[in-house]
Amino acid sequence: MNRILSRFLWQFALVYIDDIVIYSVKFEDHCNHLDQVLGAIEEAEITLSPKKCHIGYQSLLLLGQKVSRLGLSTHKEKVDAILELEPPKNVPTLQTFLGMMTYFSSYIPFYSWIVAPLFKLLKKGTAWSWEEKEQQAFELAKEALASAPVMAYPIIGKPYRLYTDACNYGLGGILQQVQSIKIKDLKGTKAYKYLRGEYDKGNPVPRMTIPASKQRDNVTGGDTWDKQDFEETTVQVERVIAYWSRILKEAERNYSPTERKALALKEALVKFQVYLEGAEFVAITDHAALTWSKTYNNVNRRLMTWGLVFSAYPGMQLCTAQEDPLADQSTPLKLNMEEDPLRNLYKEINERFEEKLLRVASAFTQSYKIGNSQKPIKKWIPTPAEAISYQTTTSYSVEISINSEEITRFIEAYKKDSHFKQIGDNGLIYFIDSQEKYRLCVPRDLQVDILKENHDNLNQGAHAVMLRHIIELLLFTIGLRWLEAFRKAGHRRHGPRGFLQPLPIPQQPFEVVSMDFIMDLPPSNNYNAILVIVDKLTKYGHFIPCTTQIDEVQTAQLFHDHIWCHYGLPWQVITDRDARWTGAFWGHLVSMLGIWQALTTAHHPQSDGQTEILNQTTEVAIRVFTNPAKDNWSKLLSGFAHSYNTSVHTSTQQTPAFLLRGFQPLTSANLLALTSENIPRPAQESQTAEEFKESMELARSLAKDALKVAQNYQQKYYNSDKTHVTFEPGDLVLINPHSLNLLKHQSGKGNKLNMRYEGPFEVMESISPVAYRIRLPASYRIHPIINIAHLESYKASPPEFGSRPTQNIPREDFQQMPEYEVERIVEERTIKKGNKRIRQYKIRWLGYSSEHDRWRTEKELRNAPEVIKEWKQTSGSTIHPNHKKKKEF
Repeated sequence: MNRILSRFLWQFALVYIDDIVIYSVKFEDHCNHLDQVLGAIEEAEITLSPKKCHIGYQSLLLLGQKVSRLGLSTHKEKVDAILELEPPKNVPTLQTFLGMMTYFSSYIPFYSWIVAPLFKLLKKGTAWSWEEKEQQAFELAKEALASAPVMAYPIIGKPYRLYTDACNYGLGGILQQVQSIKIKDLKGTKAYKYLRGEYDKGNPVPRMTIPASKQRDNVTGGDTWDKQDFEETTVQVERVIAYWSRILKEAERNYSPTERKALALKEALVKFQVYLEGAEFVAITDHAALTWSKTYNNVNRRLMTWGLVFSAYPGMQLCTAQEDPLADQSTPLKLNMEEDPLRNLYKEINERFEEKLLRVASAFTQSYKIGNSQKPIKKWIPTPAEAISYQTTTSYSVEISINSEEITRFIEAYKKDSHFKQIGDNGLIYFIDSQEKYRLCVPRDLQVDILKENHDNLNQGAHAVMLRHIIELLLFTIGLRWLEAFRKAGHRRHGPRGFLQPLPIPQQPFEVVSMDFIMDLPPSNNYNAILVIVDKLTKYGHFIPCTTQIDEVQTAQLFHDHIWCHYGLPWQVITDRDARWTGAFWGHLVSMLGIWQALTTAHHPQSDGQTEILNQTTEVAIRVFTNPAKDNWSKLLSGFAHSYNTSVHTSTQQTPAFLLRGFQPLTSANLLALTSENIPRPAQESQTAEEFKESMELARSLAKDALKVAQNYQQKYYNSDKTHVTFEPGDLVLINPHSLNLLKHQSGKGNKLNMRYEGPFEVMESISPVAYRIRLPASYRIHPIINIAHLESYKASPPEFGSRPTQNIPREDFQQMPEYEVERIVEERTIKKGNKRIRQYKIRWLGYSSEHDRWRTEKELRNAPEVIKEWKQTSGSTIHPNHKKKKEF
């Protein structure tokens, strides 16, 4: 049937399976439309049943709804059947009721708000519980359906009015349009009685609606009474096109009022897009901030995103409820119950619909009560001579016993404190909060003494819990931030301190280099360490084998032979605070050559990040390609250096070799892919010197830009979870010995009970935004320049508190023991520990006599593999591979 009548669909005919609807505005047009439809059916040789045909009707029942010239309305018989239903007794009967209600939900304003308590019972795992709020929702839903209005047909080309609102419970919207209607169609409403009264009094036709905005008047005025028949008079009224509502999601209930109002408008625009897109309409809200929602500036990302949705409707004009007195009649949050002809234009639910709706909402979400003030209430009397009687015997009373001397002490202190103007009948003053809990007010002169008595004697207890308990019982007028005696012991909840501070990008290769060691590798051709040197601009790397015994003189010699001889002197060398960089000889060398040595801050070598990352890459490559004996890695360094320097770097998007040399060295892949006749050689031979210089400058300029972009990207994501704080010289700070690795790590020795912070210490100077020089005692064997990530601000107690008890980490818990080196193993034994047998070695320390010999397990001696290897060879034991050499503590 859709194919047969396809040329008439949505013009004047509609088809639903085998039902055909023909609609027209005028009777003459209807006859013409009917003739065209019947002609098409005849051509298709389809026969209609006369008994089932209804022609020339002004209204008819279709799909359970009444369709008339005035609009869409509910089917009375079906509504009566719903109204006669008893309250549901179980989930199936509730599902039946909600299924029928949902079919007519488009006729019920704020339907989602009303039935939310009922839908909650359908959730999986929810026990059946029909209580007062469910009964209220059930009754209100039936009442709203019984008074459903006639929904008007939208008139294309005429402007609309969109009313939206939001509360802590949900969102709602109403789409309306000002249309002409004859008074006879208003029979049975208060509007009809109002118009009749005005007609009988001889007054002109009253205006039934007003302009939605002061700037635009789309309401046709000047209507006159029909001289022949009063009921034939046409008036302009605002009719409902559609309703929409929904409940707020859990996260949306945390939105600010502006965000909730903007969300309601945005959701309504999406819901009614089919009507509003390309049309003129006025969006009416009771929130003035939404009137500039199309041009949100300096707001959060959520509002900015919704502002893009608003800007997609150029025909939308925003105005507030103050400009439109009728806006309050469309919102459920404004309980304006005054008589108004428009309000009662159709059969309204009843005089208290909004009040009932809010009652259901309040019962459904007790934690989101509308209009409920949570602010504490202070009870004061202006005349200080009068006594106040407090009911301190209730369950919320402060259960505290105060002798007469203390009461007298409090009374005298109250007289000196301007905060208190009266006393209670027992001589004391209490503060009553919103939950009717009483807190004893402490006068200013006694606050220090009270806090010292109740707080400083709790050093062996749960400080935070007890301090919170004191604050719940007593009311203080002074700040309590400095009272946290547990500030050394407590964990900090803020993000890591210190923003990333990228180093400046060099202007030419090897102007700035970074250096670091990879230590404690298995022996390979008498080497067990690697010196890694990287150019900061081109990322070109040098990998030089060496030993862990290398000193500052030998390090300087390697730098001279491998870097200085090829690239000259760098302006800046970035290193960590290893003794090889800070030794006297190296310091004299860099001073003599005029090099600026940028040492990274103690225990936070982020400035040397590129070498640290390259070290990890180098270790991975060696781990993959070294032989099982792990003694050939020194021979792999040249191949790895070639592979690394000819690979595209993620920061510069070029290979280090090209940025340094000006051409891409050939790799084995080039030789395998091409024959010797057509292997491309570097093209620089055919270029002039000037062209080569320009091409290299361009390539390095692009590399600098790429490095800057990479730095910005790294800085953005590094700083995303960091907090920023600054210290001035003279400030006091605490240091974190745990993150600085200053403490011994002994399981079961009470390390968890140690204070988290030590100090306070004085800030001497600021080295950079993230590094400070701290005045440290000589017992702290770390460099005094410490990264801000290990520092916390400290505020001294007020002088009136005097010397207050504190706790520090015991000195014996600090890692301050001298270093010892194993000379040889003198004896071996096996002991039983539980079900295991453990081998131990008696070791002799280098430079010490036999009286200092100690038993150590093989695991504890894993840092001295040569000594164990030598002992096992002598005793004939199996040698365990993969031992690392390291100093023993």
